[in-house]
Amino acid sequence: MRIKDVLSPADLTQVTALQREQQIDWTSISSDGETVSVEGHEFIVLPSVFPPRFDSSLLINNLNISNDAEVLDVGTGSGVLTIFA
Repeated sequence: MRIKDVLSPADLTQVTALQREQQIDWTSISSDGETVSVEGHEFIVLPSVFPPRFDSSLLINNLNISNDAEVLDVGTGSGVLTIFA
């Protein structure tokens, strides 16, 4: 299945614009890093690390992981989802 099979052309245009905006934000992190707040916790995100975004809290609040589960976070970025998992 390909993304264009799931999203309408208008939705795909919107997603593409959002991704470009996030890429601009990502490259604008200062050399000292950026402090971000996620679910009441502060994290320092260093340059060249993908920071948490608007969907991080949505994912965190919908994680359904049992206490004995093992978690693998591929392409972790800032690691915020892994920390909450």
